[in-house]
Amino acid sequence: ISGNAIRPMALRAVSAISKALPGYPILATGGADSAAVSMQFLHAGASGVQICSAVQNQDYTVVQDYITGLQALLYMQSREDLSDWNGQSRPIEEARENPWVKPYPGKHRLPDFGPYHKQKEHLAAENRKKEPLPMPPANFGARPSPQPSKAIPSINDVVGAAV
Repeated sequence: ISGNAIRPMALRAVSAISKALPGYPILATGGADSAAVSMQFLHAGASGVQICSAVQNQDYTVVQDYITGLQALLYMQSREDLSDWNGQSRPIEEARENPWVKPYPGKHRLPDFGPYHKQKEHLAAENRKKEPLPMPPANFGARPSPQPSKAIPSINDVVGAAV
């Protein structure tokens, strides 16, 4: 068994070793398929994380994805305004829909297959003639990024944080 199947056992083993031998370097293996899971291993006490199955399933570029993901997770820990974020964005229904296709009053939105697809295209063309697509404000995307409210932790700061 390898990969995600052994992650719970691997996390428990890393935590147990970390508690029994504080400060002992531990290399976590088994189920680290994302930066978030790698962070879990680091919080459990691992000082390093082996990435094997993910590289076999994808390629070596996944390692850079993990590094970038860990940097983002560490940055998010330094922002108090993101402390209640659960890792998911709120759904934005308007972003998934064609802005020119309005639902019929009292009816559901049309599906995007078969004869309905052509009907949606026809409705969109009619609505484009009636009203132009709203333009975003001139300063859209130009807002400054909030600065961290505390120092960005390093990997060494999070090793064993949950033990």
